Formats: sequence, C-alpha cells, structure tokens
Amino acid sequence: MSEKTEQPTEKKLRDGRKEGQVVKSIEITSLFQLIALYLYFHFFTEKMILILIESITFTLQLVNKPFSYALTQLSHALIESLTSALLF
Repeated sequence: MSEKTEQPTEKKLRDGRKEGQVVKSIEITSLFQLIALYLYFHFFTEKMILILIESITFTLQLVNKPFSYALTQLSHALIESLTSALLF
C-alpha cells in the first residue's frame, strides 16, 4: 500500500467536492451517536450487571416466603426501580 505523504492540492480538493467526496453531516451525526453509545455502555454496563444480579438474588430470597409478603416486597422494589429509571 502506498501512503500519502503530501497534502492534497486545492484542485484535488475542489474536484473531490464536485464529485461528492466530502464528509456529510449525517456521517458526523452518526459518529457522535456511536461515540455516545460506546461511552454509555463503557461507564454503565458494570452497574447494570450489578443491578441485574441484585434483582435476581432478591427475587430468589423471596421464593420460600408467604405470597403476600413476597408480593409486597416485589411491588416496593418495582416502584423504586421505576422511580430511579424515570429520574435517570
């Protein structure tokens, strides 16, 4: 592969623009969306996994409890989860 060592001339840039070889705003928008998605998963994946494990553990602890007690506990947990999801 040959590597370009010189900057393109004005004529090449002008010809490239005429042929449509320019970065379009839709590509820049997609790039920012991809970066935002990567950063979101990079910073919040561990927390989401911990919350999932905690939820499963909590549910398994309620298996041998009376139904009314388990239902009350699960509804409180659901309300708490929905509240935090709406605030986030």
